Amino acid sequence: MTPNLFSLSLSLLLFSFFFFSNSSPNSSPISQVFTATTIKKDDAVENALKAAYKTGRVGLAATLGAGGALSATATVADVAPGLAVSLTGAVPDISSAKLGLDYLRPHLTAKATVGLSSTPKVELSATSGVKDVAFGLSGAYDSAKGSVSAWSAGASLTRPDFQASAMLLDLGKTVKLGYAHNVDAATVAGAEVTRALDGGAETVFAVREFFFFFFILFFF
Repeated sequence: MTPNLFSLSLSLLLFSFFFFSNSSPNSSPISQVFTATTIKKDDAVENALKAAYKTGRVGLAATLGAGGALSATATVADVAPGLAVSLTGAVPDISSAKLGLDYLRPHLTAKATVGLSSTPKVELSATSGVKDVAFGLSGAYDSAKGSVSAWSAGASLTRPDFQASAMLLDLGKTVKLGYAHNVDAATVAGAEVTRALDGGAETVFAVREFFFFFFILFFF
């Protein structure tokens, strides 16, 4: 069973909802960051240069990667209360340009991405919640095919001693249930079950404690 990017995105939204809803944006008036990285993969060496600049509500970031590929992001915060607008793209692949909208208010986070091409792809996600409970939805529409290409939905419950989640993934074809229990201040144990609902025969059961993962496959 291959990983699903929308399930990962939805999981992050659900479990990060209250953190982001109660965090404050960086109030530094001007910031500049320059980094250089080198990665050796087999016999090849890949270099990347990254630069970021922020002043007031405007932020710029650029990455120069292997082969001279350049990607850049421009962001304007607080276009309206809680709304940020971003524009991303890469050179020479002009068709990769995307317009992004991020909305953050108490008890609500939402994100939309639209490809700037003749047949754009639209991606949407939103999360809301009250107290210990959060709900989330995410989906994608492919205008070239004229159909919804992906959607996921889920809910989570977070308490001081445990966290539980249930998600419907892969266009409703997969269900994932997760539970994590705080054994003590230094130990967290959890389990996750993933089951295909479209006639597939694979169920994946995962147990986690600290940084150790054990995977058991059951075939029915």
